[in-house]
Amino acid sequence: MKYPKLFEKSKIGSIELKNRIVMAPMGTGFANDDGTVNDRVINYYEQRAKGGAGLIIVEAACVDDVYSVPFKGQIRVSQDYHIESLEKLTQAIHEHGSKAVLQIHHAGSTSNPALAGCQPISPSDIPPAPGGNIPRPMTLEEIGQVQQKFIDAAVRCEKAGFDGVELHGAHSYLIAQFFSKYYNRRTDAYGGDFDNRMRFISEIIDGIQKALPSYPLLVRISGDEMTPDIADTLTLQDGLEIAQFLQAKGIDAIDISNGGAMNPNANCDPASYTPGWKKHISKVFKDALTIPVIATNTIKTPHFAESLLDDNICDFIALGRALFADANFAAKAKESREEDIVKCIGCMYCRKKLLVEKVPVECAVNPELGHE
Repeated sequence: MKYPKLFEKSKIGSIELKNRIVMAPMGTGFANDDGTVNDRVINYYEQRAKGGAGLIIVEAACVDDVYSVPFKGQIRVSQDYHIESLEKLTQAIHEHGSKAVLQIHHAGSTSNPALAGCQPISPSDIPPAPGGNIPRPMTLEEIGQVQQKFIDAAVRCEKAGFDGVELHGAHSYLIAQFFSKYYNRRTDAYGGDFDNRMRFISEIIDGIQKALPSYPLLVRISGDEMTPDIADTLTLQDGLEIAQFLQAKGIDAIDISNGGAMNPNANCDPASYTPGWKKHISKVFKDALTIPVIATNTIKTPHFAESLLDDNICDFIALGRALFADANFAAKAKESREEDIVKCIGCMYCRKKLLVEKVPVECAVNPELGHE
């Protein structure tokens, strides 16, 4: 086989995977207004499963339908009635030999008050970026309530047939806000020193592990927020300390992204950025941890993906916009049809549609996206 490492069978916890290709979680805005999954969502993910991805991490699903409404059309796992449609999604993914993990999410201060109808909540009253909406600091009671919402969401994931669950602790969303000395200026047990800032996610993990012993649990973090000019934002050293703490808590894999609300280009980078420009970050995590490392690295070709595995940059390569552009990236790579892969051009059109225009995502090179 031309790409032996890319198509090597592997495991994350108890999840057995047919290859090392992971579909990264990316918001689409395709869901119904009540957060239920519809045929559009199912067809979109099924096409990526049919296209050969070994693991599909389904986009951030909301755990709190009161204080977390970042955009319209977000998938939700906040109520029991969401389980039925999510089960149809997992069945569609499994039909093609792929495994499914749902990323569960709380927007925190990045919630849109115009959609939610209320002031966002956060550890402290610090907006996600200067000039942004000012959130309300959470009470201790609210912290416990939101933690339970994450735990309940994980239980719903298991009931819906997902092979595991991923906590979204990256990109300046609520869990990441608790991690951060910049956003978290609390003086109680959930703020201050490192252990206190980790307490929010630590108790969520404890609750999930108690409710679902041995259920695979992943966490996505920003390895480096890449905002060195802004004091107290997360550095690579901070990211590694967080990952080592999470590994000690018994999670099954760490999913490395980068950036945050004040540097989104470190996560969703434009065409001017060279593929692999941030691979030194995931390499640090790979060298320091014993659990599997999943990482995005602006991957546009299977040859480059294989080289990342050869060089021990990560254990699993995460394809994000590459799978917006071509759902069959993996299948074409396996068949040595690299020249047929439609490559992401880094034009940012997808990000503009979802986050600026507040409409479902589209792709400039794939008109079938969302219309599979």
